[in-house]
Amino acid sequence: MRLSDGGAGTVDLVVGADGLHSHTRGLVLPDAPQPRATGQLIRRAPAPRPPQVMRYSMLDGGPELGKVGVVPVSRTGLDVWLLEPDRGAERPPPERLPDVLRERLRPFGGPVPAVVASVTAEVDVRSLQSLLLPPPWSRGRTVAIGDAAHTTTPQMAYGVGLAIEDAVVLAEVLADDDVPGALRRSGARRFDRCRLVVETSVRLGECGQRPPADPSLPGRLMGQALAELARPV
Repeated sequence: MRLSDGGAGTVDLVVGADGLHSHTRGLVLPDAPQPRATGQLIRRAPAPRPPQVMRYSMLDGGPELGKVGVVPVSRTGLDVWLLEPDRGAERPPPERLPDVLRERLRPFGGPVPAVVASVTAEVDVRSLQSLLLPPPWSRGRTVAIGDAAHTTTPQMAYGVGLAIEDAVVLAEVLADDDVPGALRRSGARRFDRCRLVVETSVRLGECGQRPPADPSLPGRLMGQALAELARPV
């Protein structure tokens, strides 16, 4: 294989763990489905942690305002996120993003007012997308794993968990000398579990945008999925 620095080499295995917009996936599986927009947008930013913010808090402003999370990550820092409808509005320039986030956060109470003024930089804005690659996730000795094979929205907070599981299962199956066969078995073994997380997360996002007639539905969906995820990989 030829490397990006111009060199070349022979390897036993290529692992494409290069994310939602995977270049590897496009090269190896050119007929793979494209990522799908889910109708939501997330804004994230770091901020100093006020002393009174002691725990992870989540506030729900309904379909119009969205949801806010305030997440302490150390004694001095926290992350704040806002999950809201993606209305397709033009993105402001980067220097305006903190102002926009502060404006969106002002209707919320709880710990949010103590955090709003300190959001000053490094605001990340992304439209949420999902992807579920049908098996096989491999061709020959090249395989896609993690977000390159199954990108989930954050409603279940399990995307990183799936990627770690992929790596563990991949290491286990590669004890077999038949690498192409091992890669096919790895993808087949992982598919149903990854589909559960991707599809449940998308449904939870839809519930946030269009609240269901049965208000217990989101909780039941989450409970059923977590019960299944508690089983061995």
